[in-house]
Amino acid sequence: MAALITGLLVGAFRLIIEIQSKTEAISTVIFQDFASINFLHFAIYLFILSSFVLVIVSLLTQKPAEEKLTGLIYNRYAVKEESAWRTANISFSILLVIVLIYLWFTFR
Repeated sequence: MAALITGLLVGAFRLIIEIQSKTEAISTVIFQDFASINFLHFAIYLFILSSFVLVIVSLLTQKPAEEKLTGLIYNRYAVKEESAWRTANISFSILLVIVLIYLWFTFR
């Protein structure tokens, strides 16, 4: 939850600064640089920041009690036998990666 809130706050702040920079001049250089970052680069930075917050908060907080996890996590314990669904999922995932690589090199 902390990572989601961090991403929301930083993303909203970026949106406000970017809108403000288009309507009026921003006097602070750091805000000008923050608003002028390409949105794809900003998405990478935001992902890294959110992942960092997720890991830090997970390491600093206690593990939830088993009662809180009941019904929340589907199939908490590993399945011992190979199911047909798992084999199909893995096969289609590999096929999807192959098709994407083919399309990438075909249309680049």
